Amino acid sequence: MQLQLYASNYEADSFLQAESDSYGLRGGFETALTERLQLNVLAGASRVETSYHAPIANRSDERDTATFVDSSLNYSSERSRWSVHFSSDAMPSGDGLLSVNNRISTSWVYQLSQRLESTLRALYGENEALDDRINNKRNYANFEASMLYQLTQELDFIARYRHREQDHENRSGSADSDALFLTLRYSPNGVKWSR
Repeated sequence: MQLQLYASNYEADSFLQAESDSYGLRGGFETALTERLQLNVLAGASRVETSYHAPIANRSDERDTATFVDSSLNYSSERSRWSVHFSSDAMPSGDGLLSVNNRISTSWVYQLSQRLESTLRALYGENEALDDRINNKRNYANFEASMLYQLTQELDFIARYRHREQDHENRSGSADSDALFLTLRYSPNGVKWSR
């Protein structure tokens, strides 16, 4: 069980010249639901007061309530590991605003053999300004699939494919990318070196 008091100040030297003060409370716990299933939760809320100092902003001060969630559910067995993670938090963005970032992700690792391991990861997120008068919502998604083969006790070969895409609600069009990574990882005495 844990309890956190939270306070922060954010100033942005952007065209809006926004300044935000936040203060709030968070609480959480960790518990083993079964021998193989673990649940972790941290949640809370904060009061956010935002001031816009630039005349061009033409906006009055804003007071909002931001929720915070960081939770995960983890399962492990002899040959596999599976997890689901959800988070929601207000954080500074590159355009000088506080943005709410909601993310849900999952991963699955399966030991195919003593030397071969497969991994799947997926993520979906939404990002938008905490000030609901501003429309800058963005949706994004990532997907990864990888295979790891242990060549020797200290040498691994990893092949990984990654797909990313994003879409802006107030702009036309979207973007996506695909990438392939081939990695040779040398790890003497637990130190990881990749090439």
